[in-house]
Amino acid sequence: MVFTSTSNKTPPSFRRAFSQEQPEGKEPSDELHIAEPITEQRLLDIIEQTYPNAIPLEEIQRHFYGTDDQFEELLKALQDRNLIRKLENGSWIRVVTYDADIQVVKNMPKVLAFEQPTVAIITSSYCEKVAVDSMIDKQKTYVRYKTEGGSEANVYTLGEMGPRRVVSTKLPTIGHRREDMIAAGNTTTRLLGTFQQIEYVLLVGVAGGVPHHTDASKHVRRGDVIVSAPGQPQTPMYIFCEQVSEGDQPNTTDWVTQTWCPAELRVQLVAEALRHQVNTNPNDAQWLAYLHEGLKRVRSQEKSFQQPTNDRLYMAVGEGQLIEIEHPVAAERVDEKRLPAIHLGQIASGSAVFADSALRRTFGESAKVLAFDQDFDSVVESIHGSRIDNYAFIRGIADYADGTHDKEWQPYAALVAAALAKDIIQRLPHAVDTDV
Repeated sequence: MVFTSTSNKTPPSFRRAFSQEQPEGKEPSDELHIAEPITEQRLLDIIEQTYPNAIPLEEIQRHFYGTDDQFEELLKALQDRNLIRKLENGSWIRVVTYDADIQVVKNMPKVLAFEQPTVAIITSSYCEKVAVDSMIDKQKTYVRYKTEGGSEANVYTLGEMGPRRVVSTKLPTIGHRREDMIAAGNTTTRLLGTFQQIEYVLLVGVAGGVPHHTDASKHVRRGDVIVSAPGQPQTPMYIFCEQVSEGDQPNTTDWVTQTWCPAELRVQLVAEALRHQVNTNPNDAQWLAYLHEGLKRVRSQEKSFQQPTNDRLYMAVGEGQLIEIEHPVAAERVDEKRLPAIHLGQIASGSAVFADSALRRTFGESAKVLAFDQDFDSVVESIHGSRIDNYAFIRGIADYADGTHDKEWQPYAALVAAALAKDIIQRLPHAVDTDV
């Protein structure tokens, strides 16, 4: 396998090539979008995914199939539960039930100097935004619409995490379509243009872990949290695989990638200290206390943020067959109650590699990534282009794919990531001199 980096975001020494055999007869494949039957939960999911934008019924019907009566009945059921509402132009939007102080504005009001946020938190799903906002005190939310009818909107929640002023936002959509990537990048650029005292950017949410089937010290489980960090000096923290092709040698694959790493690693240094703390004296881990506080704050939500009990692990044995296996457990911790673990390492994404489980496994082993995520290349590029020297992904593990496949674990995994983010944020030094 040849690993070719097209990025200039990491030192040239990383832009190297290495090879590994690909299983014979296995071809790279693209994932086809297949419409699913409409259900109430799927309907709510896509409206939440689009928030803070509204979504027209015609767009919803592109994703699901069903009769007009079925769509009307399910939309009414969600509307009766005060989860969604219909705008004058016929589009549908999520009703935010956890934040009473929301202002809809055409332009952001002036934020006084002492209220300017220095940390920006970016989320990509509704439950991630709920989780992050449960960690923010004295919050005030602004929804700004660029156009009429609920399209091209931005949502900003301002508040405090300890002594730090923060702002959280939700990307209107994230995905493999080019227009989704461009929209996500534009939202990030507007965020950093609106709040110009930002020193740190954290992408907080869920991802899919890369499990280790035999070594407990390298194993990543659901409910754990990963902070993106370079695996070794002169290596990236985030890898986006944009193209896969057959290699020049038999049974090899060429990977064309873009890579990024922040200029400074202050977030990662704080995360490493907290990882050591939870491993040696978990009773002193403040972020675990924040997790319990967050669970109380989100108790009224329609989705459960409690930790699920089902965490089955499977291993591929060839020809599309899977077998269930036990999670590896360190001998000295067999009888201990397992707490969420902190991992530091590389995160990767890219539909080119994610579409095929064998490719994903091979790429993950070769690039030594700990998690696969959705496509954030345009978001990270916007952060880098805005000259933010300190940024990181903080991702709770929801499944063993890319974080989108196990809906049951997503709320809890997002809350774990948000709790750790809150602890990290309060320990960060000021990156630049400001008046606040």
